[in-house]
Amino acid sequence: MRFPFYIAERYLFSKKSRNVINLITGISVAVIAFVTAAMIVVLSAFNGIDMLVDELYSSFDGDVIIEAPRGRYLDTDRLNMEAWSEDSRIAAIHEVVEQSVLVQYKDRQRVAVMKGVPADYMTSTGLENKIYEGGAILEDEDTFRGIIGYGILLDLDAALYSESLTPLFVHAAEKGRRISRDKEKAFNTEPIMIGGVFSINLEYDSQYLLVPIAFARDVMKVGQVSSYLEVQAKEGVPLEELKDVIASKMSQDLKVSTREEKNALVYKANESERLVTILILSFIILIATFNILASITMLMLDKQKDLKIIHSMGATVQQVRNIFFIEAMLISVAGTVIGLVLGLGVCFLQSEYGLVPLQGGIVDYYPVIIMLRDVLMVFAIVVSIGFLFSWFPVKRLTKGLLAQS
Repeated sequence: MRFPFYIAERYLFSKKSRNVINLITGISVAVIAFVTAAMIVVLSAFNGIDMLVDELYSSFDGDVIIEAPRGRYLDTDRLNMEAWSEDSRIAAIHEVVEQSVLVQYKDRQRVAVMKGVPADYMTSTGLENKIYEGGAILEDEDTFRGIIGYGILLDLDAALYSESLTPLFVHAAEKGRRISRDKEKAFNTEPIMIGGVFSINLEYDSQYLLVPIAFARDVMKVGQVSSYLEVQAKEGVPLEELKDVIASKMSQDLKVSTREEKNALVYKANESERLVTILILSFIILIATFNILASITMLMLDKQKDLKIIHSMGATVQQVRNIFFIEAMLISVAGTVIGLVLGLGVCFLQSEYGLVPLQGGIVDYYPVIIMLRDVLMVFAIVVSIGFLFSWFPVKRLTKGLLAQS
């Protein structure tokens, strides 16, 4: 292979008798480089978005969720939670009471999902960092405070209790009573102060009201039960592993799922978008490969006399074929390497200096995360396409060309 490689390298950098060959070769390298760079940038952006989505959901949903069958509550006294907390893979376990309620502020009303959580929930989950206005304290010695989503705040035209001195009224339907028969007795109503406003994303901001779990149980008129448990894993613990460990200790009628399984639609949508993007950009690489073939074909015609001399001096058909195949691969690899450097450079600048801002988003700039697996995958895709769509055409072209000589 040294002889074909040497000739191919000379052909790549030597001056051709027809300038159009150099032009087509340059276009091929440029197209491959730009598409490779685009793949790196797009995949890194997807990584950043995945990280951002996971961070948002992890602050509101536990890593592993334990639920009772639909319509039933968990009796946490029977679950031996103290033994679980001793597991080295578990960082925290939170009891949660959740129910749809009617919230009222002055003369405005709307439906929201009340989520009753322990006092340390905001700090433990990192939700305290998502506070848009007010504080993250749910309760102190003698008062309960509610923390509402920003979307609910806008719909109710509400304000913090410290500013308006007006409470938020929570109307919760009592289980077992029919609203159609006695509307007034079917609801339990309790006032609560608005102590803070959180902002995570549109879905959560316009849906959830966080309250102390004692307040939620009181307004719902339920005992020391929970709707579900949220288990937080310690850093580095695989969620599937923790799920399997917990499921092995649970009775079969309880449902154990990970955060990804609970929000499967969001995660699958991101993966589908990533796959479609890779396929589209790979198709563009395929088109660029035809430019390489055009360049190689014209180079064969340009070097036809040289080929006859080389062949007459004892070079085999396979060696001549390898010359142009290596030439095609050099063009493909050159474009790929240039594209990788360009794409990684753009990602570095974006992560360090925020070249592209994210208007109206929860972060100031589009997040990008460079992963080695993406770099290797892009390199493999581009080089594989170059190999497959160069070897067979070059084989037929050289066969016909040498047959004429």
